[in-house]
Amino acid sequence: MLVRLAHLLVVAPTPMAVYHREFRDSDMQLIDQWAQRVAGGDLLGRVPYQPVAAWQLLIGPESAWREWYGGPLTFYKAPFYAYLLGTLRALWGDPMLPAAFLQILASGLAVVLLDRLGARLLGEAAGLWAALLFALHAPAIHFDVVLLRGPWIVLFALAASLALARHRDDPSLRSAALVGAATGLALLTHEGMSPVPMLILLSFLAGWGWSRRTALSAAGFALGFVPMLAPVVTRNVIVGAAPLRLAATGSTVLAVFNGAHANPYAFDVRPAPVAALIAQGHGGTLATLAAGLRSFATPFDAGVFYLRKLSGLAIPFENPDNANFYYATVVDPLLAWLPAYGTVFALAVIGLVRLGRRARTLVPLLPVALTVLASILMTMPLSRYRVTLTVFLCVPAGHAVAQLVAALRARRWRSAVLAAGAMAGILAASAALERAVLGPEAEAAARRYRPAEFFIGADVYARRGRYDRALAQIRELVRRNPSPPVQASAGLFAARLELGRGNAAGARDGLRRAANAAVADPGVLMAIGDIERDELRDPGAALASYRRALAAAPSAALAEALQARLASVEGPMTMR
Repeated sequence: MLVRLAHLLVVAPTPMAVYHREFRDSDMQLIDQWAQRVAGGDLLGRVPYQPVAAWQLLIGPESAWREWYGGPLTFYKAPFYAYLLGTLRALWGDPMLPAAFLQILASGLAVVLLDRLGARLLGEAAGLWAALLFALHAPAIHFDVVLLRGPWIVLFALAASLALARHRDDPSLRSAALVGAATGLALLTHEGMSPVPMLILLSFLAGWGWSRRTALSAAGFALGFVPMLAPVVTRNVIVGAAPLRLAATGSTVLAVFNGAHANPYAFDVRPAPVAALIAQGHGGTLATLAAGLRSFATPFDAGVFYLRKLSGLAIPFENPDNANFYYATVVDPLLAWLPAYGTVFALAVIGLVRLGRRARTLVPLLPVALTVLASILMTMPLSRYRVTLTVFLCVPAGHAVAQLVAALRARRWRSAVLAAGAMAGILAASAALERAVLGPEAEAAARRYRPAEFFIGADVYARRGRYDRALAQIRELVRRNPSPPVQASAGLFAARLELGRGNAAGARDGLRRAANAAVADPGVLMAIGDIERDELRDPGAALASYRRALAAAPSAALAEALQARLASVEGPMTMR
């Protein structure tokens, strides 16, 4: 918790603390807007709230999305987090800081649960190392201090798994009810947990067969689970939504990430095939998945696609998903020195190999862990939800560290060297796979340091009158992202910032850098000309920029706009 509080102290004064107000169409903003409705008194959600982001409009109009969402009063996502933020907003106003403190507390509790879970399954030392790994896991620290529901998914996933492990060792009606209650909370937090109840009931059957103990466990599970879901079912009945429908977005997300059109590693929207899959699925999860499978030419092609997705679990790259981890390491460099996903994954592989047949002791983790794994493979293997999988990987990873420490204490140097060599080999293989997927370092850097966070940060600082900090954001983007379009956009942004603080010479320098990066981009060259004409009052420079834009083969519409601009500049210059 101290590590997270230290990170929060760094982040709180920065634009990262206002993403829920500034980051358009992000989950942070969309959930906070829902929370505002809750805080405003719409406790039952009688007024429809199913936002449609800009990328969704590429697939279909709002009217189509209303139909695809399956009813206007179905919750947008699982409701726990929106109602938590709504409560905080009603009590304190802006929910950012109180939510961050609560999420840090939730992660502190999660680490304790992980320690107890690891100790129960693999021994005290393994539990302690598993807990320490997650306590210092850099992506988890990052996601704890932004308005995303990840920390709560982790907490309730661990609570359900620990409760299941205890119930297997000491079955009773009470312990089964605790499993049901924790599972219900997990489902209220993340709609992707919907397979967990069935998997847990199947685990009872697999463990004890058709017996009195199985019936007792199922009854106890229902006693804990049903009260958790009862408020949502009751609300749905009152407002006229489907009683058991928890969220509206499930099938549409599956259509984006599954099918012959999809990128197995990244968020890459192909509007036409996505719209076709949604239409074929009619809002149903299984029907949408089936339509996606039918889109492949052969079953072999489908198998290769999902194997590529599975291989993504070995890639240490943290996809910039809503709140970019790599930008967070720029804001707080300490994160770059803490264990990230690649370290935990490599240790988990070593731990599973060392466990061998003893790996069956991890069976209580399977209902939740397999559900998390499946939901990741059905969406993006490099998404932020991988943190929820990481917490389960920490258990065998903790065992690997415990075994290494024991070998060092006993001076079993051969065993220690073999473990270190295996670790180095896995890390090297993961890095090679990452290079194969992301491409050369310049392309990888462009993916790590996308411009959105830097531009938002610069804009927020500029509105606060901190032009020095705003320009520092742009300089950092230029240093880290070599993509020519980004370099050009950064130059334009810097020019506008310099104009904002009355520095015409600095603005011209920014425009020059933008022009050098966008020698063949007529849109950027036209924007440069507009600033030269309207802000710098330099018609000669504007005329040169417009002519360069015309020479860069613009589209018909852009060429027409450029001709109008040329006329607006040439006319007054001729008269003079």
